Amino acid sequence: MTCRVLLSAIATFGLVCDALVLGTNASASDFMLVAGTSSPEEVCLFENAGNIGLDACSSAVAAGDGREIWSLTSNGQLMNAVSKKCASAAATSLVPSECGGASTWKMLPNGQVQVGEKCLSQMGEGAGTENVAAHVAAAASSSANSAFHAAAAAVDTDDATFWASRPGDAGPVTLTIDLGEARNINLLKIAWEFPAQTFAVSVSSDGTEWTEVFATAVNMVKTSRIPLGLTARKIRVDMRKPHPLDGAFAGQAVYGIKSIALLAPRLEAALVDCSIASQSKDARDKYFMVSVSDFDPASSAALRAELPALAAGKTSLSSALSEVAALPSCDSGVAMMSTSSVKSMLVHDSSSRTRARGEGVADLVSSMNGVDEVDVKMLLAVARSTIVGARGALR
Repeated sequence: MTCRVLLSAIATFGLVCDALVLGTNASASDFMLVAGTSSPEEVCLFENAGNIGLDACSSAVAAGDGREIWSLTSNGQLMNAVSKKCASAAATSLVPSECGGASTWKMLPNGQVQVGEKCLSQMGEGAGTENVAAHVAAAASSSANSAFHAAAAAVDTDDATFWASRPGDAGPVTLTIDLGEARNINLLKIAWEFPAQTFAVSVSSDGTEWTEVFATAVNMVKTSRIPLGLTARKIRVDMRKPHPLDGAFAGQAVYGIKSIALLAPRLEAALVDCSIASQSKDARDKYFMVSVSDFDPASSAALRAELPALAAGKTSLSSALSEVAALPSCDSGVAMMSTSSVKSMLVHDSSSRTRARGEGVADLVSSMNGVDEVDVKMLLAVARSTIVGARGALR
């Protein structure tokens, strides 16, 4: 390939030809492995939380944890520069492993990256995430009726429909969705119609063995955003106690979910026969080693160190709100304000802010480091609404 072609492939990084290392002598330096595929964003190979995949290079860099930085060992193994795990071939995919017995790699002159008899390629349409829960199989242990509020309504992507449990069925009630195959899931988003105050999320690869990955007894928002960062085929939501204000219909306890979204990377790293990979029309089998001069994880580590305090603050605030919301109305008949009253304000505020500023660097860094600004603002808005309702009830 010519220098001009290589520069075009990595133009967004503003690098020059001398920054490229194409060959096994790259073992002395760190680099990013950038895909040559046609895409709105540059795509990099990364390793994080036991998963090797592909994502926008800008997102990987924003994470600040070195997930996108690799090196070649003297034995030709592809090692993540931070985790010190090596990429190994596993059928048609990649897995991180101890480097002692890891696969060896070759950087071919035509831009392909070979391991064994196969070459690194990719599956999917482009960088970013997609909702893999859309229109998948769903089942519930309780439903109001099969025609209008069946479990399928939670995954039909239509905000005008929703799944609802039988009124009076206080729980536990479960809603289970089956993706049909294991996927790497970044985020679970639940848009509640009748929220649960106490609920848990469990995952499974076969529907028999389940692992609980999230639980709360103080949910006070109508949209729950839960970071996952795991691989699963089935996801189950166990609802155990209805919301004190919004978890009832006609005086009876009820759970309801408008939509469940599971956000997963659109792209997946794949290993295919090298001759077949070379026939791709979008150069998805080509990868360029872009050198990295230095890496300092201090800033990212400092930000992540604050996450436990943020989580504790959110839990404490939610707990206090749940106690206030559970108070009976005063003799004046003024009831506590429902969180439904702030929903339209939250949606308008969130969408208008997003349109006004887009997703800037600061927002990308925050989201990639587990800081959910939308979730925090939503909780604060519910807190303001609840406090205003409490004040009105005490007058």
